[in-house]
Amino acid sequence: MDSNKCKGNSLIHGISINNKGKFIWKDSFEELKKVVEEFLPTTNGEWGCPGGDVKQYKSVDLDLRWHPSTRSITLNGKLKESIDAKN
Repeated sequence: MDSNKCKGNSLIHGISINNKGKFIWKDSFEELKKVVEEFLPTTNGEWGCPGGDVKQYKSVDLDLRWHPSTRSITLNGKLKESIDAKN
């Protein structure tokens, strides 16, 4: 079994998967921005706040939303498929 697929294990510098199969980020928003910039440098996305406390990184190929209250990350867009395939 691939240890990166085990629930609760870190996939990329602090991003993990909970027991429901959702991506989780437990660190600060500033640290999440650093990780996104490190692993997605060519997507030319922008950060914003679409409402409430949700933080959003939006590019042509990816819509990443982090919900600080639940620590969950939701992904949509073309890059989501390749990210899902790796996990």
